Amino acid sequence: MSDEWAEDDEDWDDEYEAEDEATGLCPECRAEIDVEAEMCPACGYWLTTADRHALWDGGSPVRGVMSVGKMVLVVILIVVMSGLAMLF
Repeated sequence: MSDEWAEDDEDWDDEYEAEDEATGLCPECRAEIDVEAEMCPACGYWLTTADRHALWDGGSPVRGVMSVGKMVLVVILIVVMSGLAMLF
């Protein structure tokens, strides 16, 4: 094989690994950590079983509130835009 193929394989592996790594936020210091971590490398906080479940489920309650807030803003924007369209 040529060196060109070897370089392409190397790049592909890096991209795959970057996409494959799931991360979440440490409940103590909010640093980004791997979802399979047992301890936060930034602050040393030992994650409980509940903490790890929260990481796997998509994070903290703050993320849920943010998602609901975004949906509410979209609905308000649609209502306002449709109201403005009725005026013209």
